[in-house]
Amino acid sequence: MGSVLDGLNARIINRWLGQACLNGLPFVALLMVAHALGQGHAFDTRLLAHRADVLWASWHHTAAETAVLVTVILAVAAIADLLAEALGAEVAAMWLGKPPWLLRVIRRQAPQRHRPEAADAAGYRLQLTETRVTNQYGLHLGIVWPRIWLLTTDTARGEVQKAWDGYQAAATRFVWGLACLAVGCVWWPAAVAGAAVAISARQRGRHDIRIFCELVESVVDTTVKRLAETVGIATPHGQVTQDLGPLMEDVLAKGAAYPLP
Repeated sequence: MGSVLDGLNARIINRWLGQACLNGLPFVALLMVAHALGQGHAFDTRLLAHRADVLWASWHHTAAETAVLVTVILAVAAIADLLAEALGAEVAAMWLGKPPWLLRVIRRQAPQRHRPEAADAAGYRLQLTETRVTNQYGLHLGIVWPRIWLLTTDTARGEVQKAWDGYQAAATRFVWGLACLAVGCVWWPAAVAGAAVAISARQRGRHDIRIFCELVESVVDTTVKRLAETVGIATPHGQVTQDLGPLMEDVLAKGAAYPLP
C-alpha cells in the first residue's frame, strides 16, 4: 500500500506555502488572547479591548519597524503551520500503524527483532483493502498500483486524491487541536476548543480513510482487466482471476525478483 500513498504525499507538500500564513495566523491570535486574558479573566472582553487599546496607544515605532513586526508575526504563523503539517504527516502515518519518526530512528540502532505495529482502525482498513485485492486477483496492491494509477481516468484519480487529502488534513487538524489543548494551560477555553477540534478531526480521519480505501479498491476492480490486457495477459473468462495475478506480477517484475511491500 506504500506505493499508493507515496505519489499522493508529494502534492500535499507543495501546497502549504501558499496557505501557511493564513493557516497559522488564527493560532498566533489565540496565543495573543491567551497571554492577554490568562485563566482569571477567560471571557473578559473589556480587558482584552483595553489591553489592545493600550498597545495601540503606546505604539510609536516607524513604518519600517512596523513592517518588521508584521513580517515576524507572519513568519511565526508560517512556521507554526509548517510544524503542524509535518506533525500531521506523522500522525497520519501513526494512525496507519507506522511508528513515530524518533522511534524509527531508535529502532534502526537497536537489534532487529519482530516488532508488531499498532495500527488503529485506519491501518486495519488499509490492510483489509490489500487483503481483499490479493484474495480476489492474486495480486499485491503495492506492485500493480502505479500501473493502475496511470491507466485509470482523471476523474477517478481526482476522487482518490481528494479522499487522501482529506485524511491528511484531518491529521493536521488533530495536531492543531492538541496545540490548542496545550494553550489551555494558560487560557482554559483554548483547551475546550482544542478537545473539540481533536475529537472531530479523529472522526473525520476515519471517515476519509474509509472512503479512500473504497475508492482504491473500486479503481482496481475497474482497471485491473485493462492492465492485464496492456501487459499482454489474456483473460479467457473476461476477468482477472487468482491464477492470472502471479503471471501479471512476473511480467511487471521483468524477470527480476520484485520486492513485496
